[in-house]
Amino acid sequence: MPCNWCRYFTATEVAELYQQHTDDTGQVFTSKAIETTFDLTQGQPWLVNALAKEVVEYLVKDTNVAITHEHILKAKEILIARQDTHLDSLAERLREPRIKAIIEPMLAGQALGDTPSDDRQYLIDLGLLRRDPSAGLTMP
Repeated sequence: MPCNWCRYFTATEVAELYQQHTDDTGQVFTSKAIETTFDLTQGQPWLVNALAKEVVEYLVKDTNVAITHEHILKAKEILIARQDTHLDSLAERLREPRIKAIIEPMLAGQALGDTPSDDRQYLIDLGLLRRDPSAGLTMP
């Protein structure tokens, strides 16, 4: 059963979410910053919000300064280096047999084989995979 509460944001929804910050504070996210956020996260809600939080609360506190592509990239590096719980948790989950059975063949460029649909959905819900209408399961 798909996870409705953890649905990924579309690119338009990321822009709308960031526009809420602009409406509240006057601080603008450039279109390239929004595009970069979506490219990096593929709309995964925790990551979309974590990047924005890092930028507006720590990197660019001055609301007169627009948030740029470079700010988003810097926030990404900070999140990776900091190994927040969510990222740590995802790394730990990669050791689970049901996850390894799907991720390892994909990384090796091999055919996936027969895996339970619940396991595939679990990886989608974790943000490790996404469904691509033209290519099946892909990594974000």
